[in-house]
Amino acid sequence: CFILYIPTAIPGSALLQKYGLRVGTLTATGLSCAAAWIKVFSVHKDRFWVVLLGQTVLAFSFLCILQSPPVVAAVWFGAEEISTACSIGVFGSLIGVAVGYILPSVMVVKDNDEDAIAKNLFILSLTVAALNTAIFIIELIFFGDKPPSPPSGSQSRRIEIPLEWKTLAASYMNLLKNSTYLGLMTLFAIDYGVQNSYFVCLNQMLLLYYPDASVESGRVGALIIVSGIISIAANGVLLDKFHQFKSHFLVLQVLGAVAM
Repeated sequence: CFILYIPTAIPGSALLQKYGLRVGTLTATGLSCAAAWIKVFSVHKDRFWVVLLGQTVLAFSFLCILQSPPVVAAVWFGAEEISTACSIGVFGSLIGVAVGYILPSVMVVKDNDEDAIAKNLFILSLTVAALNTAIFIIELIFFGDKPPSPPSGSQSRRIEIPLEWKTLAASYMNLLKNSTYLGLMTLFAIDYGVQNSYFVCLNQMLLLYYPDASVESGRVGALIIVSGIISIAANGVLLDKFHQFKSHFLVLQVLGAVAM
């Protein structure tokens, strides 16, 4: 998923900025819903290619989903609320990851009967597809592109000046020439890579010492995510209150290094 996200990140950002939040998020949610239904038909052993197809469609949905929380915060909230709103927006994906740790370990238990495993996988896939469909319908009915009145002066000016593709391309070129931005991007990539490597290996690390702890490994993963949600909320409030972005970032990096 993340390999395909790399070349689609910039088009996804352009889609959000050019056509607005509603079009971008509905596109992403629709692709996610389609991927979930594709996976419903992938539970048999000879249909691994269907799993890959579903994951590919899901990867394209990332092009707007991962970028939407800061855009929602900027469009719908004032300058003093952006960090808090963004942190709350990130909760959605983290809660989904936490549920993703618990549900498979509970619904697809270790069993020597392959038919039983296939049945449980089908029920799990059907549940995920139904949830994705419900989310897509709710978003289609209720989600708006922008508030009735701009929450800040910057948003008001942005609405008055239409975004052109040439302007967008020039902005990306300026970012690629900004050493501070490139350094921040590199640090974020390292942090995110270490975090995902840990989550990928979490199950193997626990099962190495506790062979029958597949359910417990899901709970441990969910507990880590919930702890991160609390931390994100606290950081968002602190940033909105003090606006000490650089010092706050340095403290978090030091704490992350100590934790490792």
